[in-house]
Amino acid sequence: MATLNQITIEPKETIFRPGVELLRELTANMPNAHCTGFDNYNVHTKVLSRSKKSTYIIDDDP
Repeated sequence: MATLNQITIEPKETIFRPGVELLRELTANMPNAHCTGFDNYNVHTKVLSRSKKSTYIIDDDP
């Protein structure tokens, strides 16, 4: 079984500090993004992993 240290992921392109217009364009191209009446984007997402093994409870009390 491979560990995260053994897997390398190479991006097609890296955008360093994208501008506002590019971010809006990229968001507009997302199929789950909807433009609101205030000309902002609302992106609907789905929870894909809520299993007991990947859920951690963090508390201030020891």
